Amino acid sequence: MQKKRVLITGASGLLGGNLMTLLPESWGIVGLVHEHPIHSPRKRAEIRTFDLLTKNFDALLSDLGTIDAVIHTAALTNVDLCEEKKRQSWDLNAVVTKNIADACAKHYVHLVHISTDHIFDGKKGDYAEEDQPHPVNYYAETKLAGEEFVRASGCHSTIIRTNFFGFYIQRKRGIAGWILNTLKEKEPLTLFTDVRFSSILVNDFVPAITEVLEKGIAGTLHIAASDSCTKYEFGIKLANAFNLDTSEIIALTLEESHLLVPRPKDMSLDIKKAQKLLSSPLPTVDQSIARYRELMENEYPSSLKKLAL
Repeated sequence: MQKKRVLITGASGLLGGNLMTLLPESWGIVGLVHEHPIHSPRKRAEIRTFDLLTKNFDALLSDLGTIDAVIHTAALTNVDLCEEKKRQSWDLNAVVTKNIADACAKHYVHLVHISTDHIFDGKKGDYAEEDQPHPVNYYAETKLAGEEFVRASGCHSTIIRTNFFGFYIQRKRGIAGWILNTLKEKEPLTLFTDVRFSSILVNDFVPAITEVLEKGIAGTLHIAASDSCTKYEFGIKLANAFNLDTSEIIALTLEESHLLVPRPKDMSLDIKKAQKLLSSPLPTVDQSIARYRELMENEYPSSLKKLAL
């Protein structure tokens, strides 16, 4: 395995925090944080406080010296907030991505840009890399614009569209933690029966990113679970895995929810291209949930939480 020096944006987020922990021990890591400082998880890692919206990323790369790759995970992902604060959403998801991509092109750095399954309209599902994106809300528009800026920069890049769940460094739960906590509190839980996704456990996602960097794979790649389920089915699967009562899970359709911001219904991804290029296994949703429970039993979440300042 080649030793690399990798910079991670959003190092205190769900994906960023797990990348800081799970990338190969021999790699040098620089993690960028902003509002949520963290401890360095290992010897060959440093944490820098850096505001991507106001600071010069090109100057940062010059200051850091040799950086082999940037993994850009930082984004504003709250769909409703993106609709409410469009300027902030555009600046972080599109403009910041452009600045990073242009700097990577200038410094000959491999950029792995984390995009989303949300850029599709959800009318057909099982989306392949060649399918035409069609955003249905502003969050998706900004993420698609970020992809376009990466391609236009000419840098050596991998755009990864995905959907993942897992454990945070921060005091956040994410979809899986929220579902489990609600069920444990024996409170009613409403989940969509017509919103489908291919969510992969972040601990199964990181090895695929590692392999992308090791092989220097470029282009657009869908990396997700090898099958899909609805949000309602995801909740049932989680409850069953943790032997929790499912009677409080309430089935609801997207239309019945009367959400103000539209969402795509079927965001499932076709991962055949990734399966051909990568040896890292891309598990089923059931397999990811089983590993999620195993990690919880082995206190992996606690080890992550200890990194928070």
